[in-house]
Amino acid sequence: HKLARELVDNHGLICAEKLNVKGLARGLHPKQFHDAGWAEFLDKLAYKAEEAGRRFVQVDPRGTSQGCPCGNPVPKDLTQRWHHCNKCGLSVPRDQASAMEILRLGLSLLGEVPREAVRFS
Repeated sequence: HKLARELVDNHGLICAEKLNVKGLARGLHPKQFHDAGWAEFLDKLAYKAEEAGRRFVQVDPRGTSQGCPCGNPVPKDLTQRWHHCNKCGLSVPRDQASAMEILRLGLSLLGEVPREAVRFS
């Protein structure tokens, strides 16, 4: 509850992957997904965002770690922890690139596509 409240209080837009939690729980580490309560957390986050008049958007998770926010595909295997795009030159940790791509996809679903790749400082 505290983390969901903090996110809602500090951000007008929250974008997340729409994860298939049941499918993930049948994978290699099922106990961790059930213990973490991912689906419950996302439900709380959506509820609190709506209650506070904030926007919460869930995007299709397919390819969020395999593309660059500039639109260029950057395939990686799970061992590659760094994202480097030869097209736009973005070079950041893989998780940061994925977060940027999730934000870009969320903005596009809202019709607010940024003119250039989303950058975090």
